[in-house]
Amino acid sequence: MRRRLNASELTEARLWARLAVTSRLDALGIERKAASMPELDQVRTFCLFIGYPRSGHSLVSSVLDAHPNALFSHRLNSLGYLRRGFDEKQLRYMAVRNAQRFGTGGRRLTGYQYDIAGQHQGGFTELLVVGDQEGKQTTEALAADPSLLDRLATFDADVRFIHAVRNPFDNISTWAVRTRRTLEATADHYFRLCATNREVRSRLAAEDVLDIHHDEFLAEPADNVRQLCHFVGLEADDDYVADCTAIFYSSPNRSRDRAPWTADLIRDVEKRMAEFDFLGGYSYED
Repeated sequence: MRRRLNASELTEARLWARLAVTSRLDALGIERKAASMPELDQVRTFCLFIGYPRSGHSLVSSVLDAHPNALFSHRLNSLGYLRRGFDEKQLRYMAVRNAQRFGTGGRRLTGYQYDIAGQHQGGFTELLVVGDQEGKQTTEALAADPSLLDRLATFDADVRFIHAVRNPFDNISTWAVRTRRTLEATADHYFRLCATNREVRSRLAAEDVLDIHHDEFLAEPADNVRQLCHFVGLEADDDYVADCTAIFYSSPNRSRDRAPWTADLIRDVEKRMAEFDFLGGYSYED
């Protein structure tokens, strides 16, 4: 008997199905379509996320997408298209069309509201930054083909990476619930992504990668929104910052408290966390 999907899983499945269809349509005649959008030639920064599911990518990308000079796609998997032979301008086009379409939907996902009133989600005045929110698939693509970093280095635009990090116990807990896998299996997958991201970060110049820790991002929202914009080459005025921070929740969801963690599994995860400098300071009790 087939297992029925719960409401959250149905929402996810519908989103992925819609993205699959619309992305295929966008890819048809991509050379002609990209050439017909002169705004793509103004782009100065192409930004990718690396990371882990349920780490705050959607909040961060929604903030950037609200900027009048930026568009950020949702779950596009740009490196998947790069591996298929799409060039830089075509990737920009795919990201722009995804962001425009997703912006009209209100950016509501998995129980969270990412619609920033009064700003430019899905639209722009001058397009200077284009990005892709999909972190897990980007990390997995770089694990499968590290030479993709070399190809990105040939882009005309500056390529920047945002590494979104959350307390691993909450990260693993939420991911396990969403995929209905065990904590042990999810932890193994999580640390494989950590190992790839450690390697990716080691190959990048310091100015090309930004670690965003979800708890810190929420704790000092205005300063962190400004830092985020500066990283990708944007100015952040006071009205924009105020509108963005208005949607921030006060603290991360402690999903670990609702997951069946055992003492042995906690010790094992904390031991593995110690191998990664970007996980320093996190613990089960934190």
